Order: sequence, then structure tokens, then C-alpha cells
Amino acid sequence: MNLTFSHIAQIVSGVASLAQDCTIGEVVYDSRKLSSSVESVFVALSIGNRNGHEFIKQAKLRGCRNYIIEQDEYLVDDGCNYILVDNSLAAYQALAKHCRSLVNIPIIGITGSNGKTIVKEWLSDCLSEAYTLVKTPKSYNSKIGVPESVMPIDATHELAIFEAGISHPDEMSTLQEIIQPTIGIFTTIGDAHLENFSSVDQLIREKLTLFKHSKVMILRGDDNKVVSVAKSCIPQTSLLTWGTEACNTIVADIQGHDVTITYQGRVHTFTIGSTNTFSFENLMHVISCAFYLGLDPVVLQQKLSGLSALPLRLQVIEGVRNMTIVNDSYTSDKQAFKYAIDYVRTHFPDRAMHIITSSSSRVTIEQDYTTYQVSYYDSTAQSIKDFVQTIDRPEHEGCVLLIKGKRTDRLERIANKLALQTHTTTLEINLSNIAANLACYLELVRDTTQVIAVIKASAYGSGSTQIGQYLSSLRVDYLAVALLDEGIELRTSGITKPILIFNYFYSNDASLLWKYDLEPEIYSLDQLSSIAQESTFQNKILKLHIKIDTGMNRLGFLESEFDAIASIINRHHNLKVESVFSHLSASDNPSFDEFTTNQFKHFDEYYASLSSKLPNLPWRHILNTAGIIRHPNYHLDAVRIGLGLYGIDETKILTKKLQTVLRLSTIVLQVKQIKAGDSLSYNRSFIAERDMTIGILGAGYADGIPRSSAKHGCTVYANGVVLPLIGTICMDVCFVDLSHASSISVGSTVEIFGPNSALSDLASNNDTIPYEVLSQIPSRIKRIYIED
Repeated sequence: MNLTFSHIAQIVSGVASLAQDCTIGEVVYDSRKLSSSVESVFVALSIGNRNGHEFIKQAKLRGCRNYIIEQDEYLVDDGCNYILVDNSLAAYQALAKHCRSLVNIPIIGITGSNGKTIVKEWLSDCLSEAYTLVKTPKSYNSKIGVPESVMPIDATHELAIFEAGISHPDEMSTLQEIIQPTIGIFTTIGDAHLENFSSVDQLIREKLTLFKHSKVMILRGDDNKVVSVAKSCIPQTSLLTWGTEACNTIVADIQGHDVTITYQGRVHTFTIGSTNTFSFENLMHVISCAFYLGLDPVVLQQKLSGLSALPLRLQVIEGVRNMTIVNDSYTSDKQAFKYAIDYVRTHFPDRAMHIITSSSSRVTIEQDYTTYQVSYYDSTAQSIKDFVQTIDRPEHEGCVLLIKGKRTDRLERIANKLALQTHTTTLEINLSNIAANLACYLELVRDTTQVIAVIKASAYGSGSTQIGQYLSSLRVDYLAVALLDEGIELRTSGITKPILIFNYFYSNDASLLWKYDLEPEIYSLDQLSSIAQESTFQNKILKLHIKIDTGMNRLGFLESEFDAIASIINRHHNLKVESVFSHLSASDNPSFDEFTTNQFKHFDEYYASLSSKLPNLPWRHILNTAGIIRHPNYHLDAVRIGLGLYGIDETKILTKKLQTVLRLSTIVLQVKQIKAGDSLSYNRSFIAERDMTIGILGAGYADGIPRSSAKHGCTVYANGVVLPLIGTICMDVCFVDLSHASSISVGSTVEIFGPNSALSDLASNNDTIPYEVLSQIPSRIKRIYIED
């Protein structure tokens, strides 16, 4: 967007009150998202119980000078620019329509009951190299999300992919006017939101409104109801159908993991990953659209091979009695049930599943899921406390508890009651963002380069078992941990990926390496000799990873020891050197590039020398996360990714593309008024210079907040407001200044670090690194795993 403020007033049919006209580059409705305050306009949206005008104060504190409002009492003479409109949402949507009208490119619109977001993400992955494209972020497909998605479109884009969702009649017409898709994709039709429509036919007709001016609509050919309604209500739109019958535009024949596509007389075969019904449907929408757009089938196969697993909006929580709670209490239609059960089957294949749902879902369960143990919650007859007592029993030990229902059922209360920890401080881990970050790094490496995901120190505090299980479903070749115990924990959780142990110590029971199929890093002759001795008692090969010291002077062999390594390996046929590797000292620091280049040189020489003495040719790896970005010539046979998975880029090169994964948050325990001269915390470390309001938060240095954070000017975030930490951090609590944050009260959630308070800032202000901060987060903090 590059519009003057006065021009925006004309577009939205508003009355402008100008202090000084300016060029606007950004339109936001969430004060937390203000990035360039001088060029931003804040739209005060009033929807439901949310009055956006209440956040104008926060926007001004962030430096914003431009506003679109619908309440004239906020029209004040304070040097800011204002546009007064009748309806701020309509104005916001009008701006999006204007941005859309300025481009003439293919626009893909996606709707349906399920699968919209995954089809959009997979399709954008497949087309991202062929087109400069813009797409809906995450699942922003509503009357607010659609204009937010469309607004960034401009002349630099060659393709756009937007999804649209509705929950009531007459909503899609507005979204159609904003998106104006030229290509449509109709995913599936379920009974989500059906209660707001008179029939399934009406729901389909409303959704099909999105494609009334489209050139073509892609859909499953055997979805007879949708095909029939489409032919009657949008006859001018051509239908491109896919299915197994010859009457379809695209004919698909699936055999195992191979799907043969016949299109316009040509036959192509693709190898796909997941073959369950829902993933296959989503893939066929993607493949059909790619063929329609003329994507090279060879390129398409490459892209299909790297697609991530289906993301769902759910939470995975550690529960009592060693239970794993999968909280998906958002929708309860049949398709959503199938997705959730498929998720549990995929991620916890060896665990018993117990389903908890509301009594209103009994018909769905009894029709399709009679093989599972099910508990029904009746909100009219049972209290949450009484119901939980029926679940918290010995027979549920170690099961996966799937909680499935509508938002209105509020079944998340059951998840909260059964969660293992009740500490008010939580660490949220967004698994979908891990997948997105991995994809960013995969774009930088060759398809033949293996990826080693480093999840040592309990996956940097986020939980190695859960992270390991999730990464195992992505394009990761190896998992790597620091300790033998960590590797055993991963194996006993059901993970089958190769696991590398970095700091294996030879006094450990070496037989455990064979028992659990773990591959140790070898860095000393004593260690190698110990393992070699144990190998004489074993009847299978153990893979080893030889570490060479190229200048870091940490663990690793010197060149003078190569002959001894080869001698031991050549005498013990149950040992195989799988890889030879080293570690860079300063891969992220350009000032040490000469030293890094010397490390590369030494590694090449040492590898050639050692490998010439071995019975097989090992593969090589030397790059860590930063090295992947800064030293692409040395991707070699494998790369190791650690903190990059969590969106932390020490090089700052990839930062804007990466997603925040971790969010540490707590709550306000108490709010107090203190007088000038009053002191806080131990040793009166803070003396109030004025009367002020303070908040006491339920987290301290025992929860991972560095003790000197307040001294170093660190801040936290709540309700759109940046809050300074004050006073010495105590073991279990800390203090914030609430003098300018009247919206924050007891029970308010406060973000210590996350999307709005960067972990890297907290670390650098305390003169440390993110690794150290994360490693200090204790086990008492409840981990919540989220998928969008």
C-alpha cells in the first residue's frame, strides 16, 4: 500500500480531519502489530464486545498518528490525523477492495468446511518458486481476516491465494467483493456452522457465492451435491473436477503411496506421503490447481515430497497419570472428528485413545467411533469436578485423552483440570511454526542434504519427546541429543528416526547403544576403545559419528589420532563410521570469517585423510544453524539445525521469515498502589519516585526469568502494553509498573517472551544468549503444544 491519508478518506467515504497529510504504508487494527508508526493507520474496529477505540491510547503510545474511527468523541485536536466513518469495519473492507482492484493477476479463492488452510499452505509451497505470491496468513479467513490478507497485495505479486470462511448467511458476498477470485477451490462440506443455515444446500450456495465471477472452480467430482448446486447457482463458472471416475477432468488412481494423474490426455505419476482420505483430498486440490496453472510435473513432485504434516488448531498437554491430553475443543462436526482422531493415530500410534466429548456429539460417535472408549459430558447435569473424577482413574494410566467439542461446550475446562501442572506460568510451543521454520531452512539446502534436528537439553526447554515426535513427521533425517538418557527417552516414546548422541561418555553401559539403536558421537580413543570392546559381545552393527577438532578445542580428535581410529574400526566389524563432522566456532560472526574458512580447510584435509583409512566412505557435516545461512558452500552431506527451528536467527538474515515458536507467560497475582518513597523486593532494590500502581506477577527466576532483568531494563507485554520490570526478581514472583496500564488487572495474562516480547531481547539485555535463558526454564512450568 502506498496511499496518502487524504486519498484513503475518499476510498472509505469518510470525513478527514488532517493535521498534516502523509503517505500510508500499513493499515492495522491491532495496536500490538504497529511496526512503522509514522506510516501506519490504526483502524478502530468495533465488533461484538471488542471496542477498538479503547486501544487508541496504546496506539498513540507506540507513536501512531493516523486513525480511522467511527465514534466522534475520539476526534480530538492533538496533532493526529483522523477519518470519521459510519462503520470502521466497512471502511477497513473498502480499503482491501481498493487494493485488490489495483492488480490483474490470478487470484485463487479457497472455501469449504475443512482443509482450507492446509490446501492454501500446501499450494503456496508448490507454487512459491514459480510465482511471487501473497497468501492468507495462517487461517485468517473471516470478515476481518480476509481484508487483512488482501491488503498487502500489490504490483510485485504474480499470484494470490486467499481462503474465506463463513458462519452465517449473507457473509460470503462481502468476502467475494474483497477477494474477487479468478480460480476457486471448494475443499469439503461438513456440518460446521450448519446450525446457522436452513439446510446443507443453503450452506453450499452461500459458500459458492465466492466463485460467482470466477473463471473456474476446482472440486471433487464425486461430491454430487456440491457439483449439482454449483451447476445451478454459478453456471457461468467452469468446473474442473477430480476423482477416480473417467468422467472427471482430472482422473486419479492411487496405489499405495503412488497416485497416477490423467489430465488432458497425459499421464503423470506422483509419490505422496500420507494417504489417508483427508490428506489425499487436500493433495488432489493442490495437484489439480497446479496442473491448471501449468506447473511443471517434475517441479510439482519435488514440492509434494517436502510438504509438511496437516496442521490443526489444537493443544497437546501433559496430563495426570502419565496421560497425554490432545485438546481440540473447537469444532465437533464429523469431518473435524475424523481429522482429530487421525492426528492422534498418527502422532501416538501405540497409545490407547479415550475420547471426551459433549453429549450433543453422541450420534456422531455412535455412528463412526464405537471401537473407542468415550465419555460424554453433559453440561446440564454434571459439574466439571464430578466429571473429571470419572476420568482420573488408574485404568486411564498412559492413555491419550482426545477432548473434542465445540467452543460453546467449553471442554477446555476438562483439559485444565487434568493437566499435570497447575502453575500459573506456562510455556506455549507452536508446533506449526516449527514446521514453517524448518521449511525456511530446507529452502536453503539441496534435496540430497540430510537434516539433523538438534533437540538437546529437552529440546531447549520445550520437551524433547513431544518435539521429537513432531519432527519425526517432517522432513528430518536425524534427531540429535546430548546425553544417552535423552536418547533412550526418545526411543521409549516410540520414535524410530536415527538418533545421534553428542556427549556419550564411555563409562556408561555401552550395551544400551545397541539395545536402543542409538548412534554416539566419538571424540576420544578411550571412548572408542570402550565401545569397540562391547561390540565383540553384540551381533549387529553400531553406527558411529567421528568428531574432529578443527579449532574450537572442545571435544574431538586431532589429526595425529587418525591412524589409531582406523586401526580400531578395521579390527571390529560391528562398528561402522557413519559420518565425520566438526563444529564451527563463530559461524554467525562475519569478523571471524577468516578463522571459519581455516576451519573449513582443515576439515576438508582431515576428512580426506581419515576416510582414506576406513573401510567405507562416511558422510560429512560441519554446519550449525547459522552456518546454513552464511556458508552455503559447506552444506555438504548434512546440516544441523537447532535454535533456528524456534525462529531464533543469530545472523539476523532470516529473522523476518521465521515464526516465533515459544511463548512464556504468567498472570498478574495482585495489583497494589504504592506511595513515593516506598520500596520493592529484597534489599529495597526499587524505590518509587512517585505514587504508582504495581503488579506482582506469578513468575520469578525459578521460572526462567534472569534475576537481573529489571536492573537491565527488560520489559514484558500484556493487553497491547509494554510493561517495565522493576525491582529485583524473586524466586517465584516479579514486579511490573502498571501506572500506565489501567486495562490490566488480577488474572491478566502477561507475556515474558513470545511474539510481542522477543526472547533475543531478554537474553541480550541480560548479557547472555537465548540458549541459556531457555535452558533455565524448569520442569515445573506447564508446556502446552499448539498447532494452528
